[in-house]
Amino acid sequence: MDQRQDFIDHSDEEVLQEHKQLEPTQMYDSMIFGFLIGLSIVHLANNGADILIFLPLTYLPIALRNARRRRVVRQVVRERNLG
Repeated sequence: MDQRQDFIDHSDEEVLQEHKQLEPTQMYDSMIFGFLIGLSIVHLANNGADILIFLPLTYLPIALRNARRRRVVRQVVRERNLG
């Protein structure tokens, strides 16, 4: 809940701005993750098992952090009845 405390101190305008900024990140994360999985599948088909098949796992922490941040911002927006 550390991130939630950060947004509680922000004004309504700042929270709405952060909410608008985070809207497209879910699509971007999905596209990047899908690309990395496709790259791993092609590499696996052409070269067999190698270290590159674990490439999507390197982006997973970033996507999870973004998802957590989006969820916290949505909760704060709902609590304040901003959108």
